[in-house]
Amino acid sequence: MNYSHMSVEVDSKNQKNCNLAQLIDATLLNPKALKSEYLILFEQAAFYEFRAVCVPPIWVGLAKSTLGAGVKVCTVVGFPMGYGSLVAKLAEVSQCFNAGADEIDYVQNPRAAAENDLETLYQETRSICQEAQKVGEKVTKVILETSLLSQSQIQACALVHARAGISYVKTSTGYGSRGATIEDIECIQKGLRTYEMESKKIVGIKASGGIRTQQDALNFVKMGVHRLGTSQGVAIVTGSENIKETNY
Repeated sequence: MNYSHMSVEVDSKNQKNCNLAQLIDATLLNPKALKSEYLILFEQAAFYEFRAVCVPPIWVGLAKSTLGAGVKVCTVVGFPMGYGSLVAKLAEVSQCFNAGADEIDYVQNPRAAAENDLETLYQETRSICQEAQKVGEKVTKVILETSLLSQSQIQACALVHARAGISYVKTSTGYGSRGATIEDIECIQKGLRTYEMESKKIVGIKASGGIRTQQDALNFVKMGVHRLGTSQGVAIVTGSENIKETNY
C-alpha cells in the first residue's frame, strides 16, 4: 500500500489540482441525500480524479457500477456512533465488500475507547481486518471520533489499531462536536511512530470533518496526512470559496 506523499501545487491554468484530488475521499453521508445528488458526486469524482467516494452502504452498488475502476468506492460501518456489536460490524463489513466496496471506514467501540479498554479495541480491529482479508486486498480505516477522547487516548487508540492491522487511522465521523484538528493529527502521529519503530511498517492517517477549503486541506497535507475526508472536494481542488454548509 502506497502512503508516499505527493507534491501538492495549484494549477492556476485549469484550476484542477490533480495531486490534491488524489488524497480526497469525496464524501456524501447525509441521510437526506437523493440519488440525483449521488450521481452528481460520482460525476465530479470521475472528472476531478478523486481518490475515492465515501457513501452509505445502500449506495455502494450504484457507485461501483457508475464509477468503474477509476475511483475507489468507500463506505461506512457502525456509523456514526460505533456502538454496535462486533458481530453486527463484521456482518456489515462482509456485506459492504460483497456489494463492491473497495474500502471501509468503521467507527471504533466508543465504550472501549472511553474506558481505555485497549484489548477490546484490538480484538475488534483485528477481527474486522481479518474479515476484509477474506475478499482480497481491501483497505480498512478506523474512525476514532477524536472529539470524544483525550490526547493520551487518541495516541493509545492509534497505536493499538495499528498493531491490530488497520490500514488508516481516521479522526472523525463529521457527526461529532467537531472535526479534525492539527492537535489530533499530532497525537495520532505519536502513536503511529511507536508502531513504525516496532514494525518498520507505515499506517496511513485520514483527516475528516470540517475540511472545507483548499487551505484547510493543505494544512493537513503539510502535517503528513495521507487522505482527506470531505464533502467539499470540488471547492478544495479548484480553490473556490463557494462552500456548502456541512459538518463534513
